[in-house]
Amino acid sequence: MNKKIVQLKDEKNSIMPLPVTVSDAVYLANVGPLREAVGMIPANADVNGMTLTQFINQAYGSGGTFTFLHISDTHKFNPGITKCIELMGQDADIPFTIITGDLQLTGEMKSTILASDKPFLLMLGNHDVADDFGGDQIGARNTYIAPFCEKYVTMGSQTSSYWYKDVTMPYATIRIIAFDEYEYVTVGSPATSRYSVVYSQQQIDWFVDLLKSTPPSYYLILAHHQPASAFRNNGTGKFISEKAPNWYEHEGALTAIPEFACLPHLLPMILDAYLNGGTVSGEYYCGDTLGTKMTLDVDFSGISPCKFLFHIGGHTHWDVCEYLPLYPSQLQLIIDEDRPAQYVRSDLPRSEADETAYCINKVMVDFENKKTVVERIGAHITDSGTDRNVIEYPFVK
Repeated sequence: MNKKIVQLKDEKNSIMPLPVTVSDAVYLANVGPLREAVGMIPANADVNGMTLTQFINQAYGSGGTFTFLHISDTHKFNPGITKCIELMGQDADIPFTIITGDLQLTGEMKSTILASDKPFLLMLGNHDVADDFGGDQIGARNTYIAPFCEKYVTMGSQTSSYWYKDVTMPYATIRIIAFDEYEYVTVGSPATSRYSVVYSQQQIDWFVDLLKSTPPSYYLILAHHQPASAFRNNGTGKFISEKAPNWYEHEGALTAIPEFACLPHLLPMILDAYLNGGTVSGEYYCGDTLGTKMTLDVDFSGISPCKFLFHIGGHTHWDVCEYLPLYPSQLQLIIDEDRPAQYVRSDLPRSEADETAYCINKVMVDFENKKTVVERIGAHITDSGTDRNVIEYPFVK
């Protein structure tokens, strides 16, 4: 049968046979369930701004796999960065590497990153801000973020390092949101722990607005240096260090004084409300900053959410990949440090003389089979001899 896929209307492009972007697109098969059955675009999806190619491919195209590399906590060591460049050069399907903080970049590391043909997307860690820049997150941003990844992402602020990046493929679009957890200049210096997580009202409002504007056809990844919780969830995970404690290292939760603590599950709490059409209302402490608070009054009802994939991060210096205990539909992938040193809670022996000098996760989002696959490159044999080579998690429905 000869049928159209979309009906287009664009009065501004009367000379051109087709508009540049979809300004008014309607399935001719106008039944909601049928729309869901024929493709990846939900019945209530906002398609405005998509190119015609994106619309057709997302609605009727077959799935594929999106791959990227993830490392964290390099702490002045260069071998992992060098290996990532090698891997990206060998595989045309790997577009970039994400480093989730605590880079502590040396001159050699900066030169290595700038010489790469493919980008490194960088975030700040507690050691980058507190140790290297004495709490000056703006100086850390201008030195560690702006020269290396600012041109590849959409920054959320001119003075902070939070950003987002949309990666559009024929079969899906992934939105990656990265946070700045150490806004000491913006909000205030930590009172009891120099490594405490500190969010500004501006950043959290930006996150909420970005969620509300994310098309429901998108897939979402949240990247942050420290884990998105203080609490572990035993029994649901894989790739977990044999020496892992029952809690995450989240400095915002170390103090017993509420006024000095950043709510460890602030981000997954907001995300949960977004995914389930809920609300977030109240005053929340934004960090260890003498009781500074932020006010949230967020209503996600009526919002069609996108599809959440996972959180990624580092900071703990030991592997743990599991669902969050308070939010069991949210998967978190935390990677061991990327340097030739074994942390006390890491179960991966390390050496500068072989592949254990680096620790890289090759993350593959398999849309055809609806699963996330993580392959370990580098340090992967544990103290007990277990081979930490690959894990799979199905998409959360």
